[in-house]
Amino acid sequence: MKPLPFILAAMLPLLAVAQSAPLKPTTEIGLNLGHAFDNASFTNSPRVTGGYLRGALTLLHSRNRFQYGVTVEGGTNSQDVGYLNPGVVANYRIPRKSGYWYGGALATYSFSGPIGGALYAANTPQTQHGYAFGLQGGYVHKLGRRLSLNGEIAVRSSQTWQRYYEPVFYYPSQHYNPDEFVEVRKIETILYLPVTIGLRYRLGA
Repeated sequence: MKPLPFILAAMLPLLAVAQSAPLKPTTEIGLNLGHAFDNASFTNSPRVTGGYLRGALTLLHSRNRFQYGVTVEGGTNSQDVGYLNPGVVANYRIPRKSGYWYGGALATYSFSGPIGGALYAANTPQTQHGYAFGLQGGYVHKLGRRLSLNGEIAVRSSQTWQRYYEPVFYYPSQHYNPDEFVEVRKIETILYLPVTIGLRYRLGA
């Protein structure tokens, strides 16, 4: 028996989705909070640490099945470093009766530094600049005419260029002069796995 009829029958649901009526354009603003796991400890041991604060403020415009907008992500990592990542985001939506599934990608500028103004040697803050990118997926469940509940799981990779100062140690005595420092420059890559939940509010009519 030729398999073509069965293949066409299996494709009918997909064709029906593809031919569905265009979705109404919408604009949403969302706030998500949660935890992030990261691999900042990979330098000494290959393990993932987690439980660090994570948040995101996002403004999204949806047209048909595509969604795009701007976002600001922030939080802390296992090195007691706070980060702030403004950037752009794009998603593809799969509508359901109670809301929609989505998946997409993100690219941001990345800025980070010590939490609470903590200073490194010679009163020099350790600041980092770089970029971050990644993928995300989640579900938006309608709670009312404008308000929705959002759950999201993502993966982010950030690469930052660091510049700071460390004291000069003299071996073998381990003695150092508190007024003598050396400049350190390095590139650091951290993988984040954020898990967040939040609310979205639909703007406009």
